[in-house]
Amino acid sequence: MTPDGAVVGSLPAVPIATPWWPEAEPVVTAIRERYGVDVTILRLLDAELDCPPGGRVTYLAEVARPVTAEPWAGTLDDHPHRQSFARPGGPAADLAWAESVLVTRGLRRTGPPVQVRSWNLSSLWRIPMVRQTVWLKVVPPFFAHEGKLLARLAGERVPTLLGHDGGRMLLAEIAGDDLYDAEPPQLLQMVTLLVGLQRSWSGRMDELLALGLPDWRAPANPLRSNLLPTTSRSVTTCSTTPPGRSKIRTGSFEGEW
Repeated sequence: MTPDGAVVGSLPAVPIATPWWPEAEPVVTAIRERYGVDVTILRLLDAELDCPPGGRVTYLAEVARPVTAEPWAGTLDDHPHRQSFARPGGPAADLAWAESVLVTRGLRRTGPPVQVRSWNLSSLWRIPMVRQTVWLKVVPPFFAHEGKLLARLAGERVPTLLGHDGGRMLLAEIAGDDLYDAEPPQLLQMVTLLVGLQRSWSGRMDELLALGLPDWRAPANPLRSNLLPTTSRSVTTCSTTPPGRSKIRTGSFEGEW
C-alpha cells in the first residue's frame, strides 16, 4: 500500500526469525534482504493460528512508492477505532513529529529510524543518534496520559522524556537488557519499585485525574461496579510477549501492499 492508500499487490511469503507477531524489525529486515524493498508494517491482516507464537501471518505494509508485486484480490476494511499508526501515512507523521522534537533540542540522527514493534497497544521505533539512542513510542488514546505522567515523574526511576504530544512520546534509551527472562529477584525488585511509585501517589488522586488517567475506582466506573459481585470468570488470553530469546523460532511472512 502506498501513502495515499492505493493497494499495490502482494509479495510471496518470507521466513522470519521470530514467531512473535508484533515484532516488526525482523519482518522489515527480511523483506529488505529478500526483495530490496523498504516497508513499514501497519497492521496484522490475517493469521492461520488463533494466537502467537509462529504460524503463517499476513501484514498490511506501506511502501513509499509502487513496487513490483503480485496481484492481490483481497479487500481492506476500515474501523473507527483503528489507530493512526496502523493507517497509511500514520507512521510517517509520527516520525516527522519526532524529528521536529530532535531538531528543537539540537539533536542529530546518525541513521534512519528503525521500526521495532507495531500492534494494537503501541508503535515503537528506535532512532540512532550521536552518542545515544532515542525511542519513539506511540500509544492509543486510552494510554495517552503516559506522556504527561512521565513528565510529572521526572527525576524518579522512569524513562527520561524528551517530548510528548497526545499519544506520542520521545524517550531517551535506558541502557541494559530487555529482561524478558527476568529471574525472581529481578522481578521482585521491579515490582517493589512500581509499588513504591504507586504508594507515593496514593493520596494524590486529583493530580492523577488532572493528568488524564482513567478512574477505575468502583463508584466512578459503573462497569467495574457491575463486575464486582462476580466471583469467577473464564478468560482466554494469547501471549504476545517473548518468554525468552532461547525460544525464538522461525515464522513466515506474507505482506500486502
